[in-house]
Amino acid sequence: MDNADLAKLIVTPGKLLPKFNPSTTSYSVTVGSNVAEIKLTALTSDSGASYSIKGGDGSKVIKLYEGQLLDIAIEVTAEDGRTNKNYAITLKRFSPNDATLSGLDISAGVLAPPFNPAVTSYTCYLPCCIDSISLKPKVEDKNMKVTLFRDQPITAVNLLHSQTNFTLTVTSANGSATVEYSISAIKQPIVYSVDLAGQSVHCAICSNIPHRPHRIKTDGKLSNSVHCLACLQDLTRTNKQDPISGKSLEGDWLQFDEEMEKVLSNEIARCQLPGGMAEAPLAHMGNTIRSNRLAAKKEEPTQSCPNCSCKLLSCDASFHNELICSAKHSHSSTSSAKVEVLPWERKLQMVGEHQFDSSMKQAADLEGQYCKLLSSCASHSSINENRQQLLETLSSAASCYATAIKLRAKDPQPHVALAAVLEEMFYLGDLFGVKKEQQEVPDDAEDEVADATSEDSKEEEFLAICKLRGVAPGADLVLQLRAVEQEYHMLKETGQSAKADHVQALHAWRSKQALQQSQGTYSSGTESTIGKSFKKYSDAVQLGLIHSSVYNLGRALLLRGDHATAVNHLKTALGIKPIHMETRFCLGIAMAELPATPPPHCKKLLEDGLGTFLDHMSHIAETEAEKPVNYVTTDLLSKTFWQPSNLLITSGFILLAKLGGGVWLSSHTCLRQAARLFAAAGLPNHGHTYQGLLWSLVEARAILLEKMKDKREAIQPCEELSGLLASCGLQKNHELRAMKMRVCCLGVKLQPWSSVALCHLGNAQLEEFEITEARLDLKNAELSFRGSISLEGKASRAAGVPEQLSQQSWYETDKPPSGIDKQQAKPAATKSSQPTTSVAKTTSKQPATGKVVSPTRSKTQQSAVTGRKGNPMPAVAANPKSGRTANNPVTRALANKAPAKSTPATTTGKGVATLGELKTGSGAKPSAPPTKEEPIKTASSTEDKKDIIKEVIDSTPAPVNERSFHPRLGLARVLVKQKSSQEATSLYHEVITMAPQIHDAYIELGEMLAKDNPLAAVDVYAKFPFSRELTFDDAYLYGEIVQLLMKTESYNDPRLLQYMVAMGKVLGLSALEKHVTKLESKFQTKLLRNVYAGVNNRDVNDTELQAFFKFKCWI
Repeated sequence: MDNADLAKLIVTPGKLLPKFNPSTTSYSVTVGSNVAEIKLTALTSDSGASYSIKGGDGSKVIKLYEGQLLDIAIEVTAEDGRTNKNYAITLKRFSPNDATLSGLDISAGVLAPPFNPAVTSYTCYLPCCIDSISLKPKVEDKNMKVTLFRDQPITAVNLLHSQTNFTLTVTSANGSATVEYSISAIKQPIVYSVDLAGQSVHCAICSNIPHRPHRIKTDGKLSNSVHCLACLQDLTRTNKQDPISGKSLEGDWLQFDEEMEKVLSNEIARCQLPGGMAEAPLAHMGNTIRSNRLAAKKEEPTQSCPNCSCKLLSCDASFHNELICSAKHSHSSTSSAKVEVLPWERKLQMVGEHQFDSSMKQAADLEGQYCKLLSSCASHSSINENRQQLLETLSSAASCYATAIKLRAKDPQPHVALAAVLEEMFYLGDLFGVKKEQQEVPDDAEDEVADATSEDSKEEEFLAICKLRGVAPGADLVLQLRAVEQEYHMLKETGQSAKADHVQALHAWRSKQALQQSQGTYSSGTESTIGKSFKKYSDAVQLGLIHSSVYNLGRALLLRGDHATAVNHLKTALGIKPIHMETRFCLGIAMAELPATPPPHCKKLLEDGLGTFLDHMSHIAETEAEKPVNYVTTDLLSKTFWQPSNLLITSGFILLAKLGGGVWLSSHTCLRQAARLFAAAGLPNHGHTYQGLLWSLVEARAILLEKMKDKREAIQPCEELSGLLASCGLQKNHELRAMKMRVCCLGVKLQPWSSVALCHLGNAQLEEFEITEARLDLKNAELSFRGSISLEGKASRAAGVPEQLSQQSWYETDKPPSGIDKQQAKPAATKSSQPTTSVAKTTSKQPATGKVVSPTRSKTQQSAVTGRKGNPMPAVAANPKSGRTANNPVTRALANKAPAKSTPATTTGKGVATLGELKTGSGAKPSAPPTKEEPIKTASSTEDKKDIIKEVIDSTPAPVNERSFHPRLGLARVLVKQKSSQEATSLYHEVITMAPQIHDAYIELGEMLAKDNPLAAVDVYAKFPFSRELTFDDAYLYGEIVQLLMKTESYNDPRLLQYMVAMGKVLGLSALEKHVTKLESKFQTKLLRNVYAGVNNRDVNDTELQAFFKFKCWI
């Protein structure tokens, strides 16, 4: 009687979604554009019930209109007449003009963003081992047509090496409309180092095959250099300059080189793996490496030591017996010192009653929550969004472990666990910039609190004294300390003892700060999280020799640069756990860093560890669609050893290269792997780790350049390294200056007629003068800059050498043979009177092992070479070997040769010459020439390739040196130091005309004029083309204009009001405080009222402002 259900509901044509069910009351029906009407058929469950159709015209046949939705309701009334039930149906008829997909499925990878019919641009992230993907586009109107690449049927898409762009074109049913869906399929980079048989193209930054090759577009032209996208993004994230040429990056400057991607993908590639050589087209190399890697993977054989009964790798038996075995060798790691509980640790301990086991379990659970949260962050921005929760979770875990230590103080396990959490806090801040707003300080250290709060004021005062003495904020520390010392002596001589003592204290403070920095971030005191972590690792070792405590202390000592002590601890740890790969690897690094010759097994330890790292990273690249933002899955970063941000990994690669390589990891391969880790880590925060990886990049490239410096191929790498050293942002120090000098000297030997090579050299010489104050360095810098200017508009290759270069004594004592000058063939071996160490040897040790690269300078800081905005030098004129592949004459010449035969290379370490062999000219020899029976000389022949390159370069017109402001700016700086102000002024004006957006010329010219004519300096500053939007980069100029106008009491100058307002808006009213005080004393109340109104974007007659002005007695 009260049954109001339908037993059946049918639409013709069409299909109900979801499938009909009497209890389901909402449905939808979609039909093609050619369906003008549908018919509804309904049957009630109770024969006594009835139904009616509402919507349309109320009949069972419903008319549909193109592209419109129609809502239909079927109201069922039970036999009792009181019970009702409504079934709703939404009807849609496609428009014949509709050309959108309703869905898109892909056979592999992750589509980003998730599919939406209205979104037409997507990225498909894929593992590196995927060779092709299948697409399944969905349309709801069967009359619509979907094609691939506009006119091809939908088939599997064969993927290129790194990025494949393709389109799906959807055509409407009546053919009147089309919509294109663009998809970029991006594969993860291949982890192992790969070489090409027929190409020499490499990334200008990391020197590897470019992954997602991009070029930079400046002044309407594409650069000749090609880069990995990740390398470019890392170096241009904050400094919008071409890292090689130094040109400003504006507009749509980043261009994907699809032509290069296609050419590279078809090239035969080779990769040396532990199990042998893998060979395949580059597009398929990821899958080939995966197959070979899995097929060759096997466990190392093990055995038991007859003396200590420990399980060890059979290959380590002799090494273990001679140096490690705990039954035969005593590696003292303990100390008699008492474990001291410091105030910061007491502060972490929780109050109340707690149990050891529950505290440890709670801490472990919190660690798991932290790891889960961190691994779920899909981007660096999401890490920042969750920063508070991440920090609170770690802090809670640290409190639990500290409480456990209080309950069981002599158990080393909670000490190790607390140390790991504290180390994690350091990495969270260093890698991702997640730090506490306020650093905790001991409760009983009020003087330390006072020092901490005055740290910024000390820095400001120190830099102010430097500026007073003519030393810029970004200058070398030696110059800054020298300037402060001069101020101290001046104050002493004039009887101002109190002020002199204060300046002396500033000098001591900065010297101490520099000493701590030189010892490394990991050597910080116990106030820092990393210092606290070291303290707890040390405490754990004092309480008992368990592997986790001794290994972690050895690893920490290694990071601090204490290699000798680290060796003892790591030997002890390896004696406890001989098959622990991380311990073996760290011990290999520690022994390789000692002054003594490392034992032969050291190379085995290093190569095994690096092989483990490459295998681990390959597994990620082969299974993960996207590179993880961090490499944490189930454990802390401090416990995740095999990751690209671990500075010990880069240290291991470089050390193995310096030892000549291993069995399958050649020296050359190690250096390229070290260079690529900078981009592989992809760190957003420019902290210690970022700086360490960047240092490893330039150090690896310097060693690679040294290996090829007697070859013609060194020209382009030398250009690239010169540009990187000028723009990378590493703070100047002795090692960096020496490297720059050596590379720049080599650059002018290779290309003496290159304007930019001479300009790079001039900058290096000017930097050297800043430290040595040797007039010869300044004179050489002047000659280099003048020579650079004189070569503009001329060919970059010619016979002989420029006059300005031949006048430099260092060049005369080490001039290339005359025959080389004529053809610009191979550069001669060099023994310059400039720094005599090799390019590689001038570099410092890895920051990971104690030498630390200080953080990048601020944009607003001035550098004697790069200037306040870090404008680096441009690269030299394009090398004929570079450029787009299709237009490259060398490539065309090689393409006309017969294809190369696949000849697997040897798998032994001697397949590539060692550093020592390269220096002496010995080492690996070229393959034997082809026999007479061989009909065709292949393009893979080394000698053949050299002949072709020589022929093409000698017959190709030399590129013309471009006109640039850089040498003029450098020469102006030299002339200022030589007191030649008139010519310097002319050059500064020329720079301003050529590059009006460069701050340096305005600032330096203004500083020179301000001494005698402050208003002329104001005129110079005011010429800068300020953007409408006020920026912090321009704040220095605002301040200088205001300061000079106030100094000259030019209160009626309209520029004073204009730039006081700009300064206040950017820096805040507090920056105007001293000027306001002076204006009040001069009764310039009208000016003050206008300034405050302008800064607050209000009318001067605003009611609230008027009240404020009355309070200030300005009206």
